[in-house]
Amino acid sequence: MNMTISEHTIPFSAGAGEEIFAIADIHGRSELLTALFETIAATERVSGLQRTVVLLGDLIDRGPDSLGCLDLAIEAKEHTGADTVDVLCGNHEQMLLTAIIQDDQTLRRHLGYRNWLANGGTKVVEELLDQGHSARTPADVREALGPERLLFLEGLLSHRTSGEILFVHAGLNPFIDLTTFLAEPVDVDFSRLEEDDHWAWIRGRFLEHKPSEHGNRGHHGHFVVHGHTPPAYEMLSLEEQLAHDRLNLDGGSYSTGRARMARIIGSEVTFYEVGA
Repeated sequence: MNMTISEHTIPFSAGAGEEIFAIADIHGRSELLTALFETIAATERVSGLQRTVVLLGDLIDRGPDSLGCLDLAIEAKEHTGADTVDVLCGNHEQMLLTAIIQDDQTLRRHLGYRNWLANGGTKVVEELLDQGHSARTPADVREALGPERLLFLEGLLSHRTSGEILFVHAGLNPFIDLTTFLAEPVDVDFSRLEEDDHWAWIRGRFLEHKPSEHGNRGHHGHFVVHGHTPPAYEMLSLEEQLAHDRLNLDGGSYSTGRARMARIIGSEVTFYEVGA
């Protein structure tokens, strides 16, 4: 694997006492996640700082080894030497979770399951079938995933903050109150979902927004580290993203064979991209 690294300074600061590594949108490419975890483990620690790993969601779907990515994430502390690991919910985990919730809302679960399969979930089903599991229905998938993976998935977070840095899967809506926006639930009715109104789905209004042009510092006062938008859909260069008070870590892993990571200490950002 080759790796490119660049150093940047932003006019925002992570919380004092934290060294944060953030990774986004691995999409079943466990070899890329392993490479990034090995990079974290090999990075010399800064005395007095707590090492935190934040996974920004979309560990699963589309790539060949979603189950391996889940298992790596579950054991991320051991692989990276981190003190804390926080894992956020991406829209792909959301679709899976919405499908396998056990209640009497059959139509809602069916729609979630159909959306998940249409957006790369079939790769996970194939993995489960290859391992000898039945995976014809949402209930089958739930049982095949097993209790450890289910507990992990059900504990995913919507966001994480450190000082003036906010980590979220897709982004923030500049026109919706921050607390209200981040309170949107994982369990949504996909027949009524407005993508720009949800932290796991938003693109347009967030990606196009430059806070300084509206007299604001940051997105609701934060620098946002996010994923969800692969390079084919990201219109801004890395430097332009930073000028818009955000950093996109979606490397389009499942199609490009590349993955991105950021290390943040105070106002200093190290940007990594790894791939074949």
